[in-house]
Amino acid sequence: MKGRVSLVSLVSLVSLVSLVSLVSLASPVFAQEDILRPAAKRQPKDKVPPDGDTVAARERRPVRRPFLRVGVEGGMNLNTASRDVTGTLATSPYMVYETGGGVSPLAGLYVELDVTHSVAVGVRVLYDVKSFTARKEDVIEDCPIYDPLSGYAIGYTFAALSSEYETTLTYFTISPLVRWSPFARLFIQCGPVVQFALGSTTTTLTEIMDDGEDCRFSNGTERSTTRTESSTGPADPDVRFGIDAGVGYMIPLAPWLDLVPRLGYQWMFTPFTEQTTGLDDTSQYSTGLTTYTATEGVLRSLQASLSLWFVL
Repeated sequence: MKGRVSLVSLVSLVSLVSLVSLVSLASPVFAQEDILRPAAKRQPKDKVPPDGDTVAARERRPVRRPFLRVGVEGGMNLNTASRDVTGTLATSPYMVYETGGGVSPLAGLYVELDVTHSVAVGVRVLYDVKSFTARKEDVIEDCPIYDPLSGYAIGYTFAALSSEYETTLTYFTISPLVRWSPFARLFIQCGPVVQFALGSTTTTLTEIMDDGEDCRFSNGTERSTTRTESSTGPADPDVRFGIDAGVGYMIPLAPWLDLVPRLGYQWMFTPFTEQTTGLDDTSQYSTGLTTYTATEGVLRSLQASLSLWFVL
């Protein structure tokens, strides 16, 4: 009886030792598996995205609504004009057409839509007046000497005078523009320009005798120290193309309103007038009548304006 109890006790002891050994060997394996495959942390129910626990859902942010801006603009053009005049004397009054400059108003509307935080596309529409003038001081013309009895010219002398002209054109200007803001409110704009002529082109040429000159202009009934020639006709060409580039700054006045000063330049490829010819009779006694030629006219404008942009 005692032998059987001892045998059972021995078997139980061996079984216990074997079980402990197996547990000891298995524990590192399970620990390593836990390291390789860590259990996911449980999210609270109130933080689980309603449409699934995905990376896109966790990183989703509100979409920014594009801004629509509408603006009113007013400002001034600083115009420069140039062309070549050939076929006549350097002292001719018509040589004044070679250069010109002047200041004229502009007014219009601007509409733009944001594409990104720093880029927007818009359209600028203007009532665009172009006026320029020039004056030439060293003009010399033949001054006929008339017989007081017969009224016919019996000789001539030379008279010193000055000449000046003024030309005015008006355009409906459309400029599709891209605006880029390298900084928060400073921006650069660039885009094409299309100008449609409104009405006619008016040019006035005035000649003025110098003080002390005895020579006078005669219009048949009176003798005067000035003579004026005016011409009005359709703009030719009536459509012009170019590039508009400018810089500006948005000054916030309210969350929905900006004051925007802008400085831009219209570089036009199309001339404002075609080549023309004319008869110069100012030296007919000394050199005879001459025909002068004026080439196509170049007209470009530096623009300074102030706008109010409303954010809708």
